[in-house]
Amino acid sequence: MKFSKKLLIIIFFIFTLFILTGCSKNSDEDLQEKVIAELDYVNVKTVNLLNKLNNISFENYSIVSQQVKLSDDEQQKSGEKSQGSSQGAGQSSNESSSENSSSGGTGGSSDTKGSEEKQEKEGESQDKVNTTTMVANAELDKDRNDIDWTGIKKEIELLNESWAVIVLDLYTLNVQNDTILSFSDKLNAVMIAIRDEDKTQSLSTLADLYSSIPEFLEEIDADENIQKIRQTQSYVINAYVLAEDMENTTINEHLANAVTTYSEIMSNIDFIRDKTEKTNKIYVLLNELANSIVEKDADVFYIKYKYFMKEIEVI
Repeated sequence: MKFSKKLLIIIFFIFTLFILTGCSKNSDEDLQEKVIAELDYVNVKTVNLLNKLNNISFENYSIVSQQVKLSDDEQQKSGEKSQGSSQGAGQSSNESSSENSSSGGTGGSSDTKGSEEKQEKEGESQDKVNTTTMVANAELDKDRNDIDWTGIKKEIELLNESWAVIVLDLYTLNVQNDTILSFSDKLNAVMIAIRDEDKTQSLSTLADLYSSIPEFLEEIDADENIQKIRQTQSYVINAYVLAEDMENTTINEHLANAVTTYSEIMSNIDFIRDKTEKTNKIYVLLNELANSIVEKDADVFYIKYKYFMKEIEVI
């Protein structure tokens, strides 16, 4: 009898331990997925800031709203359409005005003046119409120095606010304190450069900030292919921030590292099995980017960079 009780206690203990261990494992996996999603957010925000510093957009078209003045013929047609509806309203207004005038009060004069002002404003608005058009985003037409610093400052502050939440999850996953503090220091450097509206320093510090993403992914033991994708992007970004000086041979080194790292992804048959066409396209675009430095033209480089980064974001 005593043996049976001991056996039951041992079984119960083992079962409880199994349940707790399983729950803990599931919890860690869920948190890891959450952190990977958070680092994806940092990735998107950082790349977007880097792009804005050179007025690069991944969208092929922009929607532009503007007010257009109608021609005389168009105004006449518009007036004829609205005349019928306005006559009834005008008659009602006149009758009301007459009643006020007959009452001998000053309100009649005030209402008449207000009606005239309203009609004048309506007349002004009738000769204009709001239009919305789609405009192609041609990179060769961009002014690289016409930077929206106000929008960039807002975005870096939002990223800084998000970091305060992400850092707690990183600590929970036992990411090294030095790695976390290093990212915080890099983020501070970015904010200072953007505050000072220093384009060169902003690009440099953002590239440095981005380099922490593959480091975090390695520490939380994320999928190796995800690590290599972000590392490839980091190398490309390091080249991108130097594009204004195409004579800089360091650009070649960064792009060579990017090709080497991405080639390791291409050799993983299991990873590319269901996305062969996509991974091949990215590989071609990466080599196009690397070869574009022969032209020593920043705009050509930016175009190749744009299409590579756009594709690798959705691999």
